[in-house]
Amino acid sequence: MAKLADVFGFLAPVILNLEVIACREYKGRKVDTAATNGTVMLFSPDFAATLTPAEIKGVCIHEVLHVMGGHPWRGIGYDDLKANISQDHEVNNMALELGVTLPEDRVHDIKYKNWSFERIYEDLNGHEDPP
Repeated sequence: MAKLADVFGFLAPVILNLEVIACREYKGRKVDTAATNGTVMLFSPDFAATLTPAEIKGVCIHEVLHVMGGHPWRGIGYDDLKANISQDHEVNNMALELGVTLPEDRVHDIKYKNWSFERIYEDLNGHEDPP
């Protein structure tokens, strides 16, 4: 993570404060790929084994951008899956703009460049308000 902080210095405060945990499950929830709750970055070892080193770095930056965007907190009250897809559109546009490599099967639509996750969520799901 320190190398990422060297390259992406403006993200260093978040990068250096996230604990990285390799796991298949965390607090009763399955970890299939990578995730963050704002405090820890979770990485499935099975998922990591399918990635190139450049993609692993890209996925780390992707997760850091979720924290920088406040997604673990801004997504409260939204449908988890729909919010995560919307948030992924937002951070993947940013990550690709930073020049990182992301896995080919990522969620990405240039239409959503510079859109907030809430606006993306509304565009993808209509005017579906959180409960």
